[in-house]
Amino acid sequence: MNYLRRIYLRMIYWLSLYFLLLASSPTPIAQSQTTITDGKLPKQDCWRWDRKSQALLYGCGREPVSPAGGSPNFGGSYNYILYYVPEGYRYVGRGQECWKWDRRSQALLYGCSQGAVSPAGGSPNFSGSYNYVLYYNENQGASAVSRGQDCWRWDSKSQALLYGCGREPVSPAGGSPKFGRSFNYILEYSER
Repeated sequence: MNYLRRIYLRMIYWLSLYFLLLASSPTPIAQSQTTITDGKLPKQDCWRWDRKSQALLYGCGREPVSPAGGSPNFGGSYNYILYYVPEGYRYVGRGQECWKWDRRSQALLYGCSQGAVSPAGGSPNFSGSYNYVLYYNENQGASAVSRGQDCWRWDSKSQALLYGCGREPVSPAGGSPKFGRSFNYILEYSER
């Protein structure tokens, strides 16, 4: 019963998100728009785990900001690889899209919900961000990535992606994160 309820709630969530995005789109989504599927998505590496906060930050741009304050500590981090939807394409696949890079802090945040908090303080700046796709266990995400690490969680307080199986993560919104409704995300990685 609990399993069917979760499926029903997820279906309602995704349908509402779809209609919300469709209604807020300045131009209708064209049926002739080129689609892209899993296995065809381009990748971007250089994402790093911040040991201080457990957050995922882009490590090859300007100086990232740790949700725990100051500069991050990337010691022991893998080189994480994220998939993204190229401009002008419509994604059709098993992953969850709408993850965005915050230009101000270099953090990865969920960009299709209200209340995103930048680790640099205030609202995030998503200008110039790709539309990243994350895979999770509930949708066979392990088969979509070649070498993956699970236990990444969505913090509903800040919309940030944090590692949830290590020491206590720090939410960009302050204090402990709220992982209650999070999927178990899987990130592809390579050794540095």
